[in-house]
Amino acid sequence: MAQRRNSRKGNNKQDETIVDLIEAREQAQSFFETNQKLILGAIAAVIILIAGFVAYKVLYQAPRETTALAQMYKAEQAFAQDSTTKALTDAGGGYPGFIDMVKRYGTTNAGDVANLYAAESYLKEGKYEVALDYLKDYSGSGKIAEAIKNGLKGDAYSELGKMDKALSAYKKASNTDNEFFAPYYLFKLGLLNEKEGDAEAALKAYSTIATEYPNSQEGQTIEAYVARVSK
Repeated sequence: MAQRRNSRKGNNKQDETIVDLIEAREQAQSFFETNQKLILGAIAAVIILIAGFVAYKVLYQAPRETTALAQMYKAEQAFAQDSTTKALTDAGGGYPGFIDMVKRYGTTNAGDVANLYAAESYLKEGKYEVALDYLKDYSGSGKIAEAIKNGLKGDAYSELGKMDKALSAYKKASNTDNEFFAPYYLFKLGLLNEKEGDAEAALKAYSTIATEYPNSQEGQTIEAYVARVSK
């Protein structure tokens, strides 16, 4: 009898579970039927957004990126030859300079990099404020990109006599583990600190080069600088 009662209880629990599942399914179905248009509309909106994003990337952005890269190479050639005015304004042969590259293709990676080229070109021409404007518009990410951006800022600020800002920018630029850029900007940081009379900060920068980047170009002669500020 006890066994039969337990069996009956077990069956009751199973029945209750089945009933609960049926009710839950019916409630879900009822909710879907009541809000069918709203739910399907939301799903359609998500699909349209995803499709639109993919189409933008594949059909619009990717071809523009390819075109931008093809358009910029002449300006890069002029830049490499120190023809900064040509690189900025008219690369020749119908190819745009960096200024037009930024205007036409600023939303592409190539157009964004044109900001850096334009900034360095203006630095060479002594137009430091304009260079800083282009650096503000550069949005590249990554440690090397940040190092180059901050390094150019340091150059512009130092030329403008804004030494505190220059030191801050060089310090940020040196905060990379890249074996070329780190010692390069550490050296600039050390030189500027030395010029400003902060021998301790200069020694710190020079010593970092000596211990962490002894094989770099700056590391070959850094002991002389360490000795100079250690007196």
